[in-house]
Amino acid sequence: MPSVYAGLSKRMQRNLAMCNNSSKKIPFQWSAWINKNKHRMKHPQNFEVLFAEQVLSQVSGLDPEDVKPQFPFRDRENRQRRIDFMIDNSQKGLSLAIEVDGYTKNRGMSSMEHDDALMRQNSLIANLDCKLLRFSNQQWRYYPDKVIEEIHELIKMQMQKFNEKIEEKKSREESKINIENMASSIGIIKTKIEASGSKEVKYNYSGNHKYVLFALFGLLISTSFYFILSSKSSRPDIARARPRYSGS
Repeated sequence: MPSVYAGLSKRMQRNLAMCNNSSKKIPFQWSAWINKNKHRMKHPQNFEVLFAEQVLSQVSGLDPEDVKPQFPFRDRENRQRRIDFMIDNSQKGLSLAIEVDGYTKNRGMSSMEHDDALMRQNSLIANLDCKLLRFSNQQWRYYPDKVIEEIHELIKMQMQKFNEKIEEKKSREESKINIENMASSIGIIKTKIEASGSKEVKYNYSGNHKYVLFALFGLLISTSFYFILSSKSSRPDIARARPRYSGS
């Protein structure tokens, strides 16, 4: 909590944080998106709409058109399921599911309901190949800035990794073209040497170009070796610790 809340009770700090967050201005494009999708975000206490207003709309760089509320998917038993929010855009490398949970919802679960919830979560990650963030209503209502930051950092990381893959693919393609061009140049030189009219001319021609031929051949081998290593290299996933939330 900011230092301005120092000395206040935890309940008062939370209430002030909620008031401060609810007073933040909602960008026009997000207001339009919320009005358009409000009928899909049905909750007895309107928490999903409030989450969109107070959290998602404040995430820097997040386009509302990339967010799908109550996103449908199939679990491993081919049953229709839904996730609260899905940030999805293959052109940007975004694939992030967000689930907002209430404390009483989880506390009141039976063992079978709990198992079903876990299967739903596992199916989501496996079938859609996405990341999943889960927040309690207490987390995003009382510590919205931390939740906003966590979402922002994850989508930033996804876009960065996506752009790195694009650059790596572009580099491999350029290397492949260079190898093909060098192979073609070597073939041309070899053909000219073989097509020389006499042994003397052939000897002179090869003498003038043998160093060029050797250099091109060496460059071809080294570039091919680099291309093979680059295509097999893989970047390990970056381990990221989720921020901790204080308070009960």
